[in-house]
Amino acid sequence: MPSYVHELLVQLVRERIELLLWMLRHVAGLPIPEGATCRVVSPDLSAPQPVELRADLVVEICKDGRPVLVVIIEVQLQRDDRKWWTWPQYLTTARAESQCDALVLVVCADRAVARWAAEAIPLGPGSMMRPAVVGPDAVPIVTDPEQAASQIGLAVLSAVAHENEEGGARLFATVVGALQDPRLGIDEEHRRAYTALMVAALSEATQREVETMMERGEIPYLNDFTRRFYEEGRAEGRRDTLRRLREALVRTIAERGWSLDASARARIAQCDDPDRLVRWAARIGRADDLATALMDDA
Repeated sequence: MPSYVHELLVQLVRERIELLLWMLRHVAGLPIPEGATCRVVSPDLSAPQPVELRADLVVEICKDGRPVLVVIIEVQLQRDDRKWWTWPQYLTTARAESQCDALVLVVCADRAVARWAAEAIPLGPGSMMRPAVVGPDAVPIVTDPEQAASQIGLAVLSAVAHENEEGGARLFATVVGALQDPRLGIDEEHRRAYTALMVAALSEATQREVETMMERGEIPYLNDFTRRFYEEGRAEGRRDTLRRLREALVRTIAERGWSLDASARARIAQCDDPDRLVRWAARIGRADDLATALMDDA
């Protein structure tokens, strides 16, 4: 998924604290007391050493004004084995700072990544840590418009987690419809952000299905207002893909030991065809020089 999906998911959890409470109660199985309040605190979990540690989001669950649980939320879109070293340090640092119990909560949109994140992390003889993981299997499929409207944070997460499954396009349509519900009082900025998140997460197959539904008028509430968000989301996804492919191509060239002159750098920067960028990267390993690798296709 595009990297900005990560930022939008963090924004969703930060702004929809009721979604975080749902995760803690229904996924982590924690007895969060009724009437508990939440406050977002600094995500800087650096210890007094020259290593910066910064979580995606840190929230204290408070009772009677005192923290009873500090939750370190990490959005993980792909496997990263370095987290086996940083997550335990997040946990102990946050626990010491807040002087209460601590939990690392990992939000994943992919089942394989969720299985990896749920593995126990060995800390030493007889000691280990296991994060709480919110993956697709833990997130219900929200198909009822009333439920979507009453739990909009969970509905948006559901659309992201299950977009590539059967009925993913219908799920997307249901949640987009809920975002239009005037009872929610969601402003344009947040409708834009939540729609962009769901659009960015759509696979190509589900995108085509959504577009077919739009053309047939099967999603009547996808009006011009929301359609603009949809198109903006797709455009942003394409820009993000192109950016990542260009960066990967430049890294591959550097690894080959070639230098980039101004002409070649401009050629890469101006290329807006992802397939061509992929072909250029594939040629790097077998071409004799950079000019050959970046030739126009025959």
